[in-house]
Amino acid sequence: MNAVPSRKRSPRQVAPLAAVAVGVLFFLSLELAVGHPDRWRLVSPWADEHVMSVARDVEREVIYAGVQGGGVMVREAGAWRLHPEVIPGGASPVNLALTPDGGLLAATTGGLYRSADGGRQWEAAVAGAHLLQVDLDEDGYGVAAGPGGVFRSADGGVHWEGVTMAGLPRGADPYRVLREPAGGLVLGTVGGAGIYRLAAGEARWQPDGMGLHGGARVFSLLILPDGALLAGTDGGAYGQERPGGPWTLTGQYWQTFRVLDLEWDPERDRLWVGGDEAAWSASLPAGGGFPEEWRVTETRDDFIAPVAWIDASADPVMATAGALYAWAPDRSRRPSMVASALLVAFGAWLILRSAFRRPGGGSPGR
Repeated sequence: MNAVPSRKRSPRQVAPLAAVAVGVLFFLSLELAVGHPDRWRLVSPWADEHVMSVARDVEREVIYAGVQGGGVMVREAGAWRLHPEVIPGGASPVNLALTPDGGLLAATTGGLYRSADGGRQWEAAVAGAHLLQVDLDEDGYGVAAGPGGVFRSADGGVHWEGVTMAGLPRGADPYRVLREPAGGLVLGTVGGAGIYRLAAGEARWQPDGMGLHGGARVFSLLILPDGALLAGTDGGAYGQERPGGPWTLTGQYWQTFRVLDLEWDPERDRLWVGGDEAAWSASLPAGGGFPEEWRVTETRDDFIAPVAWIDASADPVMATAGALYAWAPDRSRRPSMVASALLVAFGAWLILRSAFRRPGGGSPGR
């Protein structure tokens, strides 16, 4: 039996397949080169609820978001629900924190409140004080601060006591406080020397703002992994290597930015910074020291208010900026990448078709 000779395809027949291959390769190259970069995207379920604070129960995968009208949004099992105006008097929950027993604390414009049922009902822990911050350490030691004073708790946020104001000059209103590993307190204020320290066992605050710009307003404080301290002010972020030492401005061209929040992200080994119009990130130098370059992070959905809080306790990183945002891969570029690949494939087909056309309009012979 004679073998059937193979039929050789003409270049014009091969052109469409070649064009498709070019388009596929172009798409894959975009995937490798561009991919799906992380960006801030809006995750708030209700646009009319002004989000002020966020806290997360990582183990139970529950998200709590405080809203301006005194309510709390809760996301559990993938679904959101709203407990509206549950905080007495409609006080705004400026900051939220979880307690060791699974409860919730809210620093509000009308006091410090505690909830044992996930934000449905609240009781006063510190009544009447205008507070802006509440934090609990892993060992259950809590601190709270605001123009209404400084408070601390040694039993997981159940009972609170006021901290002395001795040593603070008139007009030095507390804004943010943190507890040092040695047991002392560091206080950021919006007046006076800007930063004060209360050593463990002492009864009087001492100024510790040498090197800060005059009249510095201190909105945030953070202890770095090496023990150094960062302070966010109305004129940039400052670093202090040791207690009592001078404060130095970190990075370049930061003197015009308000730094509202500082957060260390151990998972990504980076710093997060919240400000008036953007969120920044930075890496620590390999040899130690403070960040040298702060980079503005990109947004898919614009912030509608200053970035007041950033939560890097779990993935994704979240931020409150009038609404709730998540730092996650932006897959909205895929349709445009597919369209670009199709356009490239069509262009390649036209080029190949023209290249294989014989003079006079005929096709080349086999």
